[in-house]
Parts: sequence; C-alpha cells; structure tokens
Amino acid sequence: MRTFRKVKPLSYVSVAISLLIVSVAMGFFIITISYSRFELESERIREQYYAYQKKIIKNEVDSVYDYIEYYKNKSEEILRHDVQQQIYTVYDIINNYYEKNHHIKTREALRYDIAELIKGVRTNALTKYYYTIWLNDDNQVEANSNNDGVTTHIPSTQENPQLDALLKVAKEDGEGFCEYYWCDINGNQEEAHQRKLGFVKYFEPLNMVIGTGIYVDDMEDVIKEDLIDRIANIRYDEVGYFYVTTYEGKALVFADEAYVGTDVSHINDVNGVNVHIEGLKHIQDNGEGYIEYTWTKPGIHGVYPKVTFVKGLDRWQWIIGTGVYMDEIEDTIAHIERQMKKDITANLAKVLIVIGLLALFLLFFQYHVVKKIIDLLQQEDEINSIITDLSVDGILIVNRDGKIIESNRKGIELMGVSYRSIKDIVIWDFFQDPILLDDNKKNHIFKETSLVNLNGDTIPVEVHMKRTKIDRQKVYITYLRDLTKRYRYEKKLEELAHMDELTGVYNRRFIIKQIEEEMRKQEEHHETFAIAMADLDFFKRVNDTYGHTYGDEILKYFSKMLTENVRLTDYVGRYGGEEFIVIFTEQTKEFAYDVLHEIQLKIKQHVFEKKELKLTFSAGIVEIKNEDNRNIQDYLIQVDQLLYKAKGNGRDRIELS
Repeated sequence: MRTFRKVKPLSYVSVAISLLIVSVAMGFFIITISYSRFELESERIREQYYAYQKKIIKNEVDSVYDYIEYYKNKSEEILRHDVQQQIYTVYDIINNYYEKNHHIKTREALRYDIAELIKGVRTNALTKYYYTIWLNDDNQVEANSNNDGVTTHIPSTQENPQLDALLKVAKEDGEGFCEYYWCDINGNQEEAHQRKLGFVKYFEPLNMVIGTGIYVDDMEDVIKEDLIDRIANIRYDEVGYFYVTTYEGKALVFADEAYVGTDVSHINDVNGVNVHIEGLKHIQDNGEGYIEYTWTKPGIHGVYPKVTFVKGLDRWQWIIGTGVYMDEIEDTIAHIERQMKKDITANLAKVLIVIGLLALFLLFFQYHVVKKIIDLLQQEDEINSIITDLSVDGILIVNRDGKIIESNRKGIELMGVSYRSIKDIVIWDFFQDPILLDDNKKNHIFKETSLVNLNGDTIPVEVHMKRTKIDRQKVYITYLRDLTKRYRYEKKLEELAHMDELTGVYNRRFIIKQIEEEMRKQEEHHETFAIAMADLDFFKRVNDTYGHTYGDEILKYFSKMLTENVRLTDYVGRYGGEEFIVIFTEQTKEFAYDVLHEIQLKIKQHVFEKKELKLTFSAGIVEIKNEDNRNIQDYLIQVDQLLYKAKGNGRDRIELS
C-alpha cells in the first residue's frame, strides 16, 4: 500500500512532467506554425490585394473605353437622323409649294420660286447649308445651288464623280446616305478632300435632288469634345480619376488642369520613368498594360509609388488611363498584418497560460486550441470576405437548383434580403428573363436582364455565371453587375436629343413632332389649339454691336421669358436662329395673343446689362382647328408669313390669322 502510495505520486509527477514536455513542444510547434502561417498569409494577402486593385483600375478603364464606343455610336446615330430630318423638312416645304402652284406656274418659275423659298430655311452648325441639283430632260446636271443663293452651272457628271455618286443614290433609291470627299462651303481647295456624310432625296416632279451633309471630322470633333468633358468629371471610389492624352503626348484630361492642352510626353518621374512613353510601348505591343512609377497626389505634397493601367483608342490616337497609389495599398496591407500580429501575440499569451496550467486543465487546453484554430479560420474567412465585399459587383455561389449558398455584401444588397434569409431563396425567381431557366444546364451564362428584388426594386443587371464544383457539388459562380448608371447615361443622351443646347428649350425636331402630336389629339378630342412663331427684332444688330456671346445671353433671356410666362401644359421650342415656336394647347389665338403681348411689355420694361439696348420681338399666331383639314407644313408656312407680315408692318407687332 505504501509502495503504491509512493509510486502513485511519482506517477502523477511523471505524467505532469510528460504533459509539460508535450505541452511545451506543442507550444513551440504552434508558435512556429503561427509565424510561418503569418508570413505566408501576409504574402498571399499582398499578392491578392495588389491583383485586386489592378483588376479594379483595369475594369474602370475598360468601362470608360466601352462608354466611349457606346457614346460615339449613339451620337453618330442621332446626328445621322438629324441630317435626314432636315432634308425631310425641306422636301415637305418644296412639295407643298409645288402641289399648290404647279398648275398655275411654269417649271422655270417654280424652280426660281423654290430656290428663293428655301433660302430662309435654317440648318444647324454642322450641316451649314442645303444644296439643290437641277437636272434637264436628259437627266444631265443643269445647275446646282445652296440655300445661301449660290448657283453654278455644271456641264457633266463625268467631270465631277462625287456629284455622280450623289445623283446615283438619289435616282436609284429615291433617298439615302452616302459618304464622299468634298470641299467646304467656301470652296477652299486645300480642304477639297475632307470626308463627308451626306443625305440626298429626289424630287421627281421637278427632276431635282435636295441634299445636305456633315463633314465627318467636324462630327467627330463634337463627339470628342463632349466625351472629354464627361471623362474629366467621372470619379470612382470617391477619389479615383482618369487621364486622357493623345499618342503624341497632348493632355486632354489631366488631374492637374494646368497640364490640359500641353505636351506631357517629356515628363519623367523622380526615377527617370517616362510615363507617356512606357504607356505607349504597352499599347503598341498589346493595346494595353500596367505601368509602375512615382507620382504626386492631388492636393498632397510629395511623390508616391503608383501603378497605372493604360489602354489605347487607336481610332482617335488616345491613351486612357487611371491608377492607384501603392502606398495606400501598403497601408491597408500593413493594417491587416498588424491585426494578424496582434491576434497571434494574443494567442501566444493564451497558449503560454494554458501550458502553465496544463496539468490541471488538460481538457480546457484541448478545447482552447480547437477554439483558437476555429478563430484563425474565421479570421481567414473574414479577410477573404473583406476582399470580396470590396467588389462593386454582386458575387454569389448558387447551386444548380438556383439556391444561393453564399453571397458578398453587394449581392445581398441587389437581392434586397438579409444575410440570414438569402440562403432560403432561389435566384431564378428574381430574374424577369425566363431564358435563364432554360440556360440552367449550360456551363456558361452571360446576359443582360433585369431582376426584381424583395424590396420591389427593378434593377437592370449583367449576369455572368460559370459552372464549377465545390466539395464535389456542382455550383455556379455568379457575378451580378448593376447597370443602373449605364442606363442613366442612355436616358441622358435621349433627353439631350430633344433639347436645344444653348437655350434649354425644346429643339426644332421635337417641337415639330409635338405639333403633329397635338394635331393627332385634336382629331380625337376636337379641341382647338394655337401655335405662335416669334422672332427677335434686329437681332443681327445685337450680335454685330455686342458680340455673339452677348447675343447668346439675349437668346437665353428670351427663351426664359417665353418659358416662365406660358403654362406648364404649353411647349416652347427654338425653331432656328432667333426664331421660336410656342404651342398653346387647348387655347385660342386670342389667348395666345394676350400671353405674347404681356411678354412684349415685360421685355420692354427690362433693363439689360447694356442699358442702351431696347429689345422687341415680332410674332405671328395661327389657330389650328379640326375642321381646317390642313397639314403641318401649311400651318408652318402660314405662321411664318404672319411673322414676316408683322416685320413688314414695323416690327414689335403680333399678327393673327
């Protein structure tokens, strides 16, 4: 018994010593593993975070590149349509005059009258003028003229192949677009080979062709200028900005506005890296690439390491780029490393405490180690979650039945659910496009559609899904990109197509369409409405005396007076130059007269910046009734004639039909 009692304490001591040795060995092993893991984890985080930041700036540049292509195509489409509508307007004027007069006038008289008639028809700043081509009975060119009254004799289309191409489109198809090379309106021979986009239409009764066109370079210059302004104002992640230079080095968009318009191709960083030349090398080799250099921060003294992604737009010889400062990346990584060191230090202290008490708290020690391992795994998951949540796209893991297994923060936001409930929903139920259900068996899905989330919000999205396996289970890695901003850009473009850029009122095309719409409603409801055409008196004197810039301010003031003094249901549009059209819906010409007369009085009382300036306007008013059975061109000609009657009777007058 005593021997047993002697051995028993010795056994306890041996077990305690053994446990202590094992615990110390395990402690050192854990410490070694923790620091090794820390080093590997730090390097992995650095690589992942750098890759992620580079991906972000590439995606942003790609987005701007795609937006440039989209905006260019959309703008060209709008301009082509505008050229076509201008010719349609002139054609309708000529046809209307011909139908009224061809039985009472000779062909030569009609030609003369029509040439005089279209002199007053306005074009925009790009098309500049209309031209007419008269053919004789043998379909040979007899003469051509533009709406500035310039007339020339052309003996043969063989001497003018450009003209022959225009006539071929007009005669064979009746109308159409064509591209050709032509001199400018002043006939400058040095400009004789500029590419031009024209639209022509054949008027068979008088064997004539009507046309106008836009110089392609002028059209692209307008688009470029607008795009440069838009890119200069784009920001991402609050401080991210873009720069644009030409291949030759001229700065078009730059963080420091002092460089805009200057040559930046000679600028090197403190290490001698020429950013422009390095970017151009990448573009020449691969069309795009990354550059590492040092650069200043906007509003902060000093230079900092930076990585920039550049992409070339060969059509316009543009370099588009954006970047991220690497010291900011390192600050983020350093913060993560400090947190990991702090966690490891805390864990080490806990392990040492456990080693000292291991003999008495073996079970607790085991539980603690397991718990710490779980904590470390959770920390790893948290780091991965942070990186994923930084994405501007929704990232989800979906099984083949459509149930969501996991999602980042943006995905939860798009679906309009909480993190707890997201695993209970089926993603297919949220898409409006039923084709996605048919695509469920495909390895790859890439489409644009809309989803309706649980908040009732309809969100346009780009869906990119790829099938893979996780834990032997077939799943879809799903990216959802919110297209709301892109759709807003498209809506803004549509709005710009209806408005006059200078005055902010409706443009000519829209106001004419609105008159047609009011005439259509009139046929249904038999309601009378009135249209007025107003023109500033002696406006040319304003431009000649005070300059076109001040003249533009007068046009804006006149537009404002019209807009502020008509009803919300009325429409104000700029017809051309200083001419404006006002649609008074569901009202008589007397009502329109009273409104315009009140505006005349207010303008007379107004004291302008140029105090000696006295501004008046003349107007004509036509009342449109259902029983008149006339078309829109009849009314436009009538109201135009009334306007010029007011001009002829001394100006500062309003004439009624």
